[in-house]
Amino acid sequence: MKVKLKFIGVVDIEVPSELRIDGDATVLEVIEYLENLNALKIDGLTVLVNKEKASLDKTLKEGDEILLLQPIGGG
Repeated sequence: MKVKLKFIGVVDIEVPSELRIDGDATVLEVIEYLENLNALKIDGLTVLVNKEKASLDKTLKEGDEILLLQPIGGG
């Protein structure tokens, strides 16, 4: 299955725009995969799947769009 990725926040390395996944996967599994690529840290991440807030245990489907929002601080 293929899912699309969009990332909003501070990131130091390139994040893939699409992932091909064998079998079923959850949002958490995708995040852990990206974390292993050193693309992001899971702490404080907000996740939307198809423009709706999603839990980490949500099972993904073919063509889902995952939007990862990393908190930005400052002042």
